Amino acid sequence: MTIRTITKTTIQVEAVFENGVLRPVEEIPLYDGERVTLAIEPHDVDMDHEFLAKCQADDAKRGGVAPTAAEIQELLKHDTSSWADLIIQERGEH
Repeated sequence: MTIRTITKTTIQVEAVFENGVLRPVEEIPLYDGERVTLAIEPHDVDMDHEFLAKCQADDAKRGGVAPTAAEIQELLKHDTSSWADLIIQERGEH
């Protein structure tokens, strides 16, 4: 009888959630088909996921491809406008 010593190790890997699948940002030292347990800790706690999901659903209804969270973050990174000023302008509250 062979006795194997199995050591449990935790591997912490950053991943991106796209199209219903978690995609690791870096290679993971696992075998194909190996089962793992995930503990998910979102990085973007300030992102309104409910609003993002609504926008993606609306986009899908129109037949377009919904942007990913990463694409939206990239677009917003370059937005130098004042959202408060735009809201005030839309409401006519000069």
